[in-house]
Amino acid sequence: MTICMSRDRNPQQETPPPASVLIGYARVSTQDQDLTMQIEALRRAGVKESHIYCDKRSGKTTNRRGLQNALLDARPGDVLVVFKLDRLSRSMRDLMNLSDRLHRDGIELRSLNDPVDTTTPVGKFYFHLMAALSEFERSLISWRTSKGMEAARSRGQRFGPKPTFGPKELDGAIRMFKAAPKSKPLTAAEVGRRFGVTGQLVRVKVLAKVGRPLWETKPKIKP
Repeated sequence: MTICMSRDRNPQQETPPPASVLIGYARVSTQDQDLTMQIEALRRAGVKESHIYCDKRSGKTTNRRGLQNALLDARPGDVLVVFKLDRLSRSMRDLMNLSDRLHRDGIELRSLNDPVDTTTPVGKFYFHLMAALSEFERSLISWRTSKGMEAARSRGQRFGPKPTFGPKELDGAIRMFKAAPKSKPLTAAEVGRRFGVTGQLVRVKVLAKVGRPLWETKPKIKP
């Protein structure tokens, strides 16, 4: 029967592991999924049973007991071995954060089914290349979002909290109507755009307070 280690460490009962120990980690997303394939692959890669840690949890977070125990078991010079990188996390940002932690602790990373092995120059380069591409993708998404919002603003679309048209805004709208020259009166729609609301709302509010229209109105056509 396959035993998947997921225990809390007790430093008083353990002796320091030798250099370059392989620490294995396996994960599936749900309780009904099987870890056997990953564990067998880790064994074939040279990971001992006592250094294999597992989780049956989603990869949305790195706060998993098995992963945290694997990281605690690793010492400087050791290698964390996974079946695939997405077993550590499906988030590139989390992967990069884990990579930074491993680097700080002097621990290498090896994926059995990705060209990532930070014990080799090529594997280390590929991993950093993935990080650079991920950062580029985030920058590109940010740039596209910014340009899209800019185009939407040019079409009159507004972002942020929903604008209000309370007593303060109503008084401001009335002052705008009264300050406009008689030869060029403002329309309710023009004043509404100034406050981020519709002309219809301006008309309703102003009529309720003043009792007469202050905006430009179309003359009635006589029959």
